[in-house]
Amino acid sequence: MHNRATSAIRECISSDNANHGIYVGDQARPTLEENTCEGSAWSGIAVCDQANPTVLNNNCTQQTGSDCLLGKCNRDNPWQRMQQQ
Repeated sequence: MHNRATSAIRECISSDNANHGIYVGDQARPTLEENTCEGSAWSGIAVCDQANPTVLNNNCTQQTGSDCLLGKCNRDNPWQRMQQQ
């Protein structure tokens, strides 16, 4: 998701992706809830730029990169300083 998307992704399975399982960038503000991300080459859920998603009860395992949150795309991204609870 990117631009200013405000959609929701719920109860989806994302597996064996060449990059991220779920990517949220630009100024998107989606809700990501109860998704399973596994086996992606980079990370299960990537949050970049000025994106500010609501992330609830996701299960991310066996990624080559970070499991659930990757905030390395922009130093000003608040997700760099947070961990999923």
